[in-house]
Formats: sequence, C-alpha cells, structure tokens
Amino acid sequence: MGSNNCVSNCGRVLLVTLNILFLIIGFVLLLLGILVFAYTPALDYVLAAATSAFEGSISGQATDVTFTADRLLSIIQLFAYILIGLGAFFFIMALLGIIGACCKVKCVLIVYIILMVLLIVAQIALMVIIFSERQVIEPSMKQPMLDMTMKYTGSTGENGETITLNFLMISLSCCGVNNYEDFNSSIESGSWVNKDLKTPLVCCVTPNKSDDSCAKHPDYKNAELNNAEKGCYQALWDYIDDESDLAIGISSAIIILQAILVLFAIYIVYKESKTEVGFS
Repeated sequence: MGSNNCVSNCGRVLLVTLNILFLIIGFVLLLLGILVFAYTPALDYVLAAATSAFEGSISGQATDVTFTADRLLSIIQLFAYILIGLGAFFFIMALLGIIGACCKVKCVLIVYIILMVLLIVAQIALMVIIFSERQVIEPSMKQPMLDMTMKYTGSTGENGETITLNFLMISLSCCGVNNYEDFNSSIESGSWVNKDLKTPLVCCVTPNKSDDSCAKHPDYKNAELNNAEKGCYQALWDYIDDESDLAIGISSAIIILQAILVLFAIYIVYKESKTEVGFS
C-alpha cells in the first residue's frame, strides 16, 4: 500500500509541476497573440528587432527588397489567431491537469486524460503525414502557395503574399512554387520594378540592380546564375527533411512525456475510484 501511495503522490507532483510549465507557456502564447492585436508600445521594440534581423538576412542581396515594421506587423497579425488558439488550449489543458491532480477531482482528470490522448493521437498523425504520407496535405499546402504567386508584385511589393514569397525565395534560394513559370499569371507579370523580367530579381543567385540580365535571360542549365528551375515548394520540404532527425527526436520526447502524464492521471483516477468504494 505504501508503494502505491508513493507512485500516486509522485504522479501528482509530476502532473502539477509539468502542467505549471505548460500553464506558463500557454499564458505567454496567449499574451503574445493579444499584444499583436492590441499593438502595445512594447511590441515596437520586438518589431524593430525582427525587422533588423530580416534586413540582416538579406543584406547580401542587391535588390530593392525593403522590409518595414508596419509590413512585418501585417504578416504577424495573420498568426495572432494561431498564437491565441494555442495559448488558450495549453492554458486550459494545464489548468485541468493542475486542478485534477491537486484536488483529486476525478471528472476533471478524466477530461484531461481524454484531451491529452486526442492531442497525442493528433501529434502522431501529423508526424506520419509530414514525414511519410505528405501527399495527403500537398493540395492544401501547394495551392495556397500558387495563389500567392498570382498576387506577387516584385521585390518592392508591399502586400503580404509578395513579402512572404520574397522571404521564402531569398531564404531557401528558390523561385516560385514549382519554378519561375508560376509567376507568368501574376498581376505584374513581366514588369517587376518596371523591367521586362522573366523571373523576379530575387530569383537571381547574386541579384544586381545594375545588371538584371539573369532575370531577363535566366540560364536554366546553370544554377549558379538563377534559381529559376528550383521551386520553393520542394525546397521547403527539403529543408524539413534536413531537420527531420531533430524534429522527430523532439516530437517523440514530447509525446513520451505526455504519455507518462496520461498514465499517472489514469493511475490517480484508479486510486480514487478504489477509495470511493472502500478499498485501499
């Protein structure tokens, strides 16, 4: 009986400790999401730092790509809903775990167990899809990227689609979604920066404002001049594959930890059920 109580008590301590950590993470995510919408003065500092970091990443590019805090904010706001959603989820989950473990409330722990199991299943499914069955999500990923090329307006464009594509093409050294031909239907096709270009300037490996020949006449057989035939969709997956070992390792560790929490929660519920019916 003593060993059983020890397991139960250790489980409660672990549940409370880790869920306090998740509670803090949820609160921070929730707060960040709210700050983006509220646009408090504190966000100015974050935007300035992020803007400087982005400009530093493209400092070797000779194009007219510009990036202001206002433009960055317009992109960040798109992710505010995600931050708030994730923050609220983690916060509520952690709160359920803490209340259930501290107060030994069976119904709360049961809800916690169900939600945690669903989360584990979702994470495993996501890992399988990303690293094994990615064709399942290809249409939902690729088409939105292709839609973005329709609204591309060049290296100086200020809409969210243009900023995102410029960032991807510079960061991943790619051009378009499949290749440069994706830009043929864009609203500014062939006239970016008032020039007759076959590809955006950012598709050039070493873009030069005084020499745009690589964008006017890209040498498709020479990747040293232009990334015209290297699509960003595949480049993005290549990047994910390169980091797959680390991602799988971290994800697996998180899932195992969550599974341990579920087992402890189940054991506490089991112990409380036995106590209610008069067993020790």
